[in-house]
Amino acid sequence: MTQTTPNKKETAINIVELYLSKWKLILLCLLIAVGFAYLKIRYSTYEYQANATIKLKQDENSKKLSEISSLQNYGMFSTDFTNVTDEVETIKSRSIISEVVKDLKLNIEYFVTGKVKEQEVYMEPPVHISFFLSDSAVNTIDKSIFIKIISADKFELSKTNNNKIIGFDTSDATTHAFGERVKADFGDFVLTPNIGTYGSTPNSYIEIKLT
Repeated sequence: MTQTTPNKKETAINIVELYLSKWKLILLCLLIAVGFAYLKIRYSTYEYQANATIKLKQDENSKKLSEISSLQNYGMFSTDFTNVTDEVETIKSRSIISEVVKDLKLNIEYFVTGKVKEQEVYMEPPVHISFFLSDSAVNTIDKSIFIKIISADKFELSKTNNNKIIGFDTSDATTHAFGERVKADFGDFVLTPNIGTYGSTPNSYIEIKLT
């Protein structure tokens, strides 16, 4: 009868020795994987999803639907009830969606240029822009402006950006004070700082996109 235990033990030792001889390569691969995972988490763009449930208040007519529906099994009434459908279509209508966009100011986007990428900031932008225009006029603007924070009181304004990583075209840059009324071809506006937020420190670059 042959003995196989020593052979198995020798094979296991050989595998261990093989891994130990390549420990530097294994450690390097591990560090690369951890570094890639960190960069992926650090610089990935966040995605948000929200769900909501709307309860439609029943009126006297809708309360009768349950009674009528019990007779549908006998073919006495049509199943074409439009009350709920009409309400859903109203909620999804363009006018309602437009009001939501206007109230939440979703037509104004703020982007801060970082060392690696440009990041949108929605909840707490570094500056706030206000127009001396009606809301309907503001909603028709399709333009971007670029800001460089100079100090807590001043900023530089440019209409063009020739660098995708950092900075903007200084050939047309003008210096303004926060709270000052700025004249522009698309309408006068004023910028107010949101001190303490990401992108509000000096030498920060901000793109304000109006859509």
